[in-house]
Amino acid sequence: MMENTLVDKTFRDSNGEIVLAQMPNLPLIVWIVASLLTLVFTSGKINAVLDVLANGSLFTSGV
Repeated sequence: MMENTLVDKTFRDSNGEIVLAQMPNLPLIVWIVASLLTLVFTSGKINAVLDVLANGSLFTSGV
């Protein structure tokens, strides 16, 4: 039987495997890319679309 310590609850998955990191989900990847592109396209319609896309993806991801 596995101990139920804080470390086990924090770093182990349901199979008992240690998990330190995982791939971010698609909306977070879209947010990162769109946010970085707003630094390149600092004005105009492209910037507005990227801003809406970044904010929409965060809303979708539930962060």
